[in-house]
Amino acid sequence: MTIPALLSELQARGITLSLADGELSFRAPKGALTPADRATLSARREAIVAYLAAKAARRTDPVTITPSAELRPSLLQELWWHWYGLPPRQLNQERLPLVKLFPGVTAGRVAEALRAIVARHHTLRSSFHEEDGRLTVTLNEAAALPIEFVEADGTLPREELEPALKAQAAEYAARQLPLDGQWLLRARVVSLAPDQSLLLCVFHHIIVDAASLLLILAELDARLADPPRALPAAAQFLDYAAWERAWMADPARQPLIDYWARRFRALPELVGPLTGRSLAWQPGSKVDHRFVIPAAQLRRMQAAATRLQTSLFSALLSAFGVALARWSGSERVPVRCVGDLRTSPELANLVGYLVCSDVIEIHAPAKADFVSILKASEIESHSAMMLRVPTLMRHPLHRGGSGIEDPRGIAATINMFSVRIPGAGAPLDERADPPWPPQLTRSAGEPWPIPLPSIYLRLIDYGHALEGSLELNDTLLTAAEQAALIEALFDALDRFLLQAAPAAAPLTTEVL
Repeated sequence: MTIPALLSELQARGITLSLADGELSFRAPKGALTPADRATLSARREAIVAYLAAKAARRTDPVTITPSAELRPSLLQELWWHWYGLPPRQLNQERLPLVKLFPGVTAGRVAEALRAIVARHHTLRSSFHEEDGRLTVTLNEAAALPIEFVEADGTLPREELEPALKAQAAEYAARQLPLDGQWLLRARVVSLAPDQSLLLCVFHHIIVDAASLLLILAELDARLADPPRALPAAAQFLDYAAWERAWMADPARQPLIDYWARRFRALPELVGPLTGRSLAWQPGSKVDHRFVIPAAQLRRMQAAATRLQTSLFSALLSAFGVALARWSGSERVPVRCVGDLRTSPELANLVGYLVCSDVIEIHAPAKADFVSILKASEIESHSAMMLRVPTLMRHPLHRGGSGIEDPRGIAATINMFSVRIPGAGAPLDERADPPWPPQLTRSAGEPWPIPLPSIYLRLIDYGHALEGSLELNDTLLTAAEQAALIEALFDALDRFLLQAAPAAAPLTTEVL
């Protein structure tokens, strides 16, 4: 049992532990603390003290973003620079595309709105370089942003124009965007008619995340509305980065750093069920197994989450954990959950790179029911979010790695993002009973010269469809292991989130 689970179980019985001046104490109803409890607390005292000390060191006050005279990257941007470096071929995940159609808007107005956004958010004007071994930031002038203007091929029939534009957008997004370039975004405005424009943008991931793209889209809509809508005040990501560095450098944070370093050392290792190979991050070839869960099945999953009194993400995370446990034969499975640091009002509208890792351990004994596994994973998730470190866990940051180190030993990652934009995502599938499991499309594979997560489940909830991609290290995992993992994942989703009856049966399915 993890420390968060242990403390939650004690608290449910009215037993509360606290830490004062390094001494552990408790409050409990008379007779509530049994001899077995005392033995457990004695045996795990050191870990409990470390957890409570980390809890006291976490962030509780609002983030105070004030203008900073120093132009330095965030801890996560510095990590990115040293982690990805400057390889001969840029990885696809380093670029984030944005495509937006503006009916009734000229190309000139679209370009003007984009320049205004680039001027407003300093991170979009950032470029990076090293000076005496230290990574620094230079801000470009928004007026100097190169914007390409092109005319759509007017000779194409209407039925051929959309595929041609999609192909153009894909080709534009696939172009290299060097990490050490002057600009870390590029833009093209395609004129479809005098008053109809298509904007194509590509951003380097080091300056923005997916949530930033939604903020940029909303700001474009506000600026191009008739009349233009007012915009909220914009805090600067570089000012946030200065706050983040100061907060992490405070000696009061050390118990938090120590806790995660200890936690990572105690996590079990996931191995391939057929080869026995460690699935810690390693270079290799990344393959994507893409699928779409259509509206009818997504609604059933949402209904199951409501019935279980949880979020859709928590339900999917727990099902993913069960699938990993049954596939690997391990009852304890650590999972890295990619999170968004915009959890408070002062950060809600911040454009920048604000992702983090929430590392949890899913405990899925063979005879446990899904509800108990779900509730335990919720306790783990709440604890991880409460003790967040505002980076992807690698701190301090340098090429060798030290301190907390990083989650490279954690083989599995889940990343879920919600998008509510009309027309986005897969076409609406209105079938009442689509086939299960969904059809898979396997990519050809992308070479990764740096360590990559062995198992990465990427989900995008569009409301009318759930798009998924199970990204695997094809070098580490055999074809049979990949097929068995896919089977285990879709079996878990079917049994626990698609079946009409509540999921409470023992989990004894074998997939290998």
